[in-house]
Amino acid sequence: MIGVSNTWMIQISALVCFILPVAASAGDEASKFSWEQGYLLQTGLSLVAIPLTDDDRLQHVAAGSAISAFVTYKTGSFWKGCAAALAAGVLKEAYDDLSGSGRFEARDIGYTIAGCSFTIRF
Repeated sequence: MIGVSNTWMIQISALVCFILPVAASAGDEASKFSWEQGYLLQTGLSLVAIPLTDDDRLQHVAAGSAISAFVTYKTGSFWKGCAAALAAGVLKEAYDDLSGSGRFEARDIGYTIAGCSFTIRF
């Protein structure tokens, strides 16, 4: 169940979900929606999904999907998107271990990388 403290995160994530594709098409009057904007839509939807669950595994998958889709959009390379998801997973787990807020869990890195497999190749 979603707590009241997560309400603002959901509202911001939903706003980002709808603003990213519109911002990408600024000045482009030829089409209402380009396939490249699909990566931005996926990024926004993945960000919306993160606060909707308390399951850490699903949050890692959603974060990996968002990072991968956004980097793929910016670079045009699916593999760079997956590499960025991997880097984010490793850095997050290293932060958990070094800060004392948790322990380094390689399995969580795997869940973050799994998120890049949801990056649709538009």
